[in-house]
Amino acid sequence: MKILPLLPILTLLFGPAVLRAADPAPPRKPLISTRLSGLEVDFVRGMTDSSLMLLRLAALAKDALPEGEMADYANSLTNAAKEERANLAILAREQGMTAPGDPPSAKTVPSRKPEGRKIEESEFLAEVIRIRSEQLKLIQKVGATQSESIRNFAAAMVKTIQDDLIFIQLVSSRAQKAASESEPAAKPAE
Repeated sequence: MKILPLLPILTLLFGPAVLRAADPAPPRKPLISTRLSGLEVDFVRGMTDSSLMLLRLAALAKDALPEGEMADYANSLTNAAKEERANLAILAREQGMTAPGDPPSAKTVPSRKPEGRKIEESEFLAEVIRIRSEQLKLIQKVGATQSESIRNFAAAMVKTIQDDLIFIQLVSSRAQKAASESEPAAKPAE
């Protein structure tokens, strides 16, 4: 009686896992490889998502406010958000990260203005403030990152956000002034 080799017997008893353990494959590269920390990856993704929201918001504003100062601002916002997304894609690639694209829902769900009403200038500006505030929070969280590229991008974004907030404050103060001038003077008490 011949003695069967040990490996085929173990394979019969324990299955193909024994073969894989006996012949280890060379180490694989990780599926996801980046030089960024988790916080930095979250920053890139969050900034990409918020710039997509700004693009959609600007498109809605251009439809609802086709002329004047708000239309010009919506065009400016569109250009700024496109530039942000392009810079984020470059930044991600430089750091070994797959550049985040549009989330699947962005491709399948069309942007539409709310049914039955027009988007008001004040709603548009309030939403810009909300999105830009979220971006500032992301910038604060990433803080003293080791990545010089992210620090430079964040510094440029702070300037862009400040410019937007200054513009919105100027428009809001003009609107408040116009509203107060159009209100009739209060009648003196008798």
